Amino acid sequence: MNKTAVISDGSSSLGYEFAKAYLRKNYDVLILSSNKEKLKTAKKSLSKLSSSRILSLHLDLSTPFFLKEIESFLEKKDLQPSLLINNAELGYGENLQTASLKKIKEILDVNITALSLLTKFFADTISARNKSKAGMNNQGLIINIASFSGFFANSQHAVYAATKAYVISFSEALAHEYKDDNIRFLTLCPNMHPSAHPSAHFNVSVLEKKHWFSSFAGLLSGLPYKLSGLPYKIGYKLAYNMSSPKQVVESSLAHLRSSSKKSLVIHGRMNKLTLFLARFLPRQFITKRVAAQPKFY
Repeated sequence: MNKTAVISDGSSSLGYEFAKAYLRKNYDVLILSSNKEKLKTAKKSLSKLSSSRILSLHLDLSTPFFLKEIESFLEKKDLQPSLLINNAELGYGENLQTASLKKIKEILDVNITALSLLTKFFADTISARNKSKAGMNNQGLIINIASFSGFFANSQHAVYAATKAYVISFSEALAHEYKDDNIRFLTLCPNMHPSAHPSAHFNVSVLEKKHWFSSFAGLLSGLPYKLSGLPYKIGYKLAYNMSSPKQVVESSLAHLRSSSKKSLVIHGRMNKLTLFLARFLPRQFITKRVAAQPKFY
């Protein structure tokens, strides 16, 4: 019997790449999405990659009854997942003053509430199954997708960044709480990559036109860093240390295969260096520098 992976927002971007990777590992994969058309397209494409089962469930994680729908579906299909990837997220391109209350609630519902409830449900389910099958190798894995934004206050998108700070803290705490239950937690802070949510990702065209800055230089000095003479697409990739979703997923899987026991993975050398150097700078200074970054939402 194949192992089963459940991936929220598994129809595009990181979720889709994780689905491909685990299908190739002979997992049965259940992808969740609120976009019916993307879900249908992704399922059709993924079904060509493996003889393992690819299942899909259309649901809205911002609604109060989504967990019952998942539980019912798992029972109906006789699925016993050992892997959960919390990839679904919502973002917005405005500050708190201009964002609507409805939008803020939706972001909190998906980025915090849904992630927390899914994590609790699957962690407890896997833990109970492990205890009933003592002595067997039934390690569970829960991957929560956070963001580099979670390390810094960002007045350009304060709610989104704060939800990612929650994911980092929440997941690291659970890695310790469930350490004796044979469940591994991995918190992934991806490098900048093309996102499935137009409202949550940067506008590449702006980066192509304004290739005169660097996130690293901007954070630490606030000064422009001109990538003169470089083609636009090379320029913004160097400036923002961008990666494709496939590269982010491959890096995460490589970490899981390694002997490292770290539960927090920060993707991208520039991100790691920025985070290290930020320890020596006043928080007020960092917040001001982050706020001064060009806005490409």
